[in-house]
Amino acid sequence: EGQMLEEEGVAYRSLISLDLRNNDIASLREEVSAMQGLRVVLMCHNDVKELPVVIGQLPNLTFFAATHNKIRHVPADLGFLRRSLRTLRLDNNNLESVPAAFASLQALEELFLDQNRISEFGAGLLPGAFPALKRLFLNDNGLSKWISPP
Repeated sequence: EGQMLEEEGVAYRSLISLDLRNNDIASLREEVSAMQGLRVVLMCHNDVKELPVVIGQLPNLTFFAATHNKIRHVPADLGFLRRSLRTLRLDNNNLESVPAAFASLQALEELFLDQNRISEFGAGLLPGAFPALKRLFLNDNGLSKWISPP
């Protein structure tokens, strides 16, 4: 079986877009890290409970969407995403706070966190957080505290 996975990984290395919407997927397998050309990953309407660690190993990923899942956890280290990710869509999930790791996303222009369970924004953000951010969506969260980033 391991040999078959290796061969499949080779076959998909040239992919630039991976659409896995409307399935029963809980995470991404480690083999996805071999798909170094991926620029877009869509995992909306699945059973994802935490942001897959493997997406941080994709140096060219610019757009990641995992809306309408059950995400509550985000890894502390987002790897290559710090330099490449431009759009992150995690709306309609179960996030209770804005993970500090998001502030390290240097190229991030759009952050969709609407319809989660986030009660406050900005606490603990360091100066220079979100340097490229142009659009931030936090509607329908029940925000009770807003602290402008320094």
